[in-house]
Amino acid sequence: MFTFFLKVPVAALLVLALLSVFQQAHAIMDTTASSHADYRFKVHASVYTTHFNPKPEHNNTQNLLGAEWYGKHLPVQPWQDSRTWLNQAAPLVGAAWFRNSYNQRTLYAYTGIRQDLQHYDNGVQSYAKLTAGFLHGYQDKYRDRVPLNQMGTSPAIVPMFGLQYQSAHIELVLFGASGLMLNIGRSF
Repeated sequence: MFTFFLKVPVAALLVLALLSVFQQAHAIMDTTASSHADYRFKVHASVYTTHFNPKPEHNNTQNLLGAEWYGKHLPVQPWQDSRTWLNQAAPLVGAAWFRNSYNQRTLYAYTGIRQDLQHYDNGVQSYAKLTAGFLHGYQDKYRDRVPLNQMGTSPAIVPMFGLQYQSAHIELVLFGASGLMLNIGRSF
């Protein structure tokens, strides 16, 4: 009986977060405010993974393939007046398919922001990215390895730091307290 009362609030939280993802995607796709040149599409793949506390069952070959679509600026929010650095953040939506740490097929569908940090004279742009969404794929005996996992789906927040040179990207991804992943990608 207690698990039922625990599942209902978690399911409601997941539904609200999914609605937020759709709202963010709609804000990105609203092309009335700016031209199509303000929008970019990016594909990326993992090239290296390490776990902080490696175990024999851990998979370090994620075979991650992902796609992102991001806009030029976030819609102005009332709270942004005191946080003007967010005015330069680019909203994004994306999805990544990979094999999780236990070699299970997993999907991460997300929304987030990309904030440019430093532009160097050689043309390299550093940036930080923060994404939030749903992780689906941790099942069976590994379902408790991610928090709030209900029916194989759980909320997730993933921070990243990246460098971009022209259309090439390289990102360092922190996945929870478990480890790091290095991704490479290209934007169009």
